[in-house]
Amino acid sequence: MFGEDSILNDWIDFIGKPIIAHMVSFFTLGCARGFNKVELNQFMSVLVLY
Repeated sequence: MFGEDSILNDWIDFIGKPIIAHMVSFFTLGCARGFNKVELNQFMSVLVLY
């Protein structure tokens, strides 16, 4: 849909990487559930360990 040299294509590619997608989802869904920064950090640190 977008040109291969498009900056938007680069961003979509970056966000689509599994580790980044998990971090974004934890942050987004965690904020929606009312988690604070400490709780979000615990979730993300577990993700990085695996």
